[in-house]
Amino acid sequence: MDLSDFSMLDLFSLEVETQGEVLNDRLNALEQFSYRSFNLSDRLYREVIGTHMRPFEEGVSSFPRMVRDLARQLKKRVKLEIIGKLTMVDRDILRKLEAPLTQILRNSIDHGIEFPDERVAKGKPPEGTIHLEATHRFGMLSITISDDGKGIILDNLRESIVTKGLVTEEMSQQLNEAELMEFIFLPNFSTANQVTEISGRGVGLNIAKTMVQEVGVIFRLFLNLDRA
Repeated sequence: MDLSDFSMLDLFSLEVETQGEVLNDRLNALEQFSYRSFNLSDRLYREVIGTHMRPFEEGVSSFPRMVRDLARQLKKRVKLEIIGKLTMVDRDILRKLEAPLTQILRNSIDHGIEFPDERVAKGKPPEGTIHLEATHRFGMLSITISDDGKGIILDNLRESIVTKGLVTEEMSQQLNEAELMEFIFLPNFSTANQVTEISGRGVGLNIAKTMVQEVGVIFRLFLNLDRA
């Protein structure tokens, strides 16, 4: 091997090194472009979603006053605690939630929360509490409503379904608690003795169930049971 061979080898090595540097520069440029593209896409996605998403509190801002006014009308003391006010909700779903939530809250105040003297006699504070919570579970909006009222009186529920001719007396005695509770979700079903402007129309729980089916919301309604 003569000196010219070393020169050619040096030139080849230099060429390979130069091409490697060019390739690295192009790879770095490609990575930067990909990073910028991802950030741009993510920002655009968030902006589009942001125009359709609103905090839960915007859709329920009128509820605390509604609860106070209705409680005062019924001579009861009730406070509403809203949890998850900043939970983001699709604005169309938020709008659809207003009617069913309003009806359920009205039913809770009218049927669930006792009068102050009744609550005190039971060892409860005179003021009843309703909890309304919004959160995300498994990628879906979850709405939970609960109160510390007297709840569903099972004997009255059993009597109502017999009176309405839904089941016979004998059959009603064979129904367990879970089976009895299914009846309160039927259209036009109510345990109220009379229909008033506030409740008793038998639409509250039924429209809640319908809403769940239509918009795909996880709806959790905690109903107290009075077995006395």
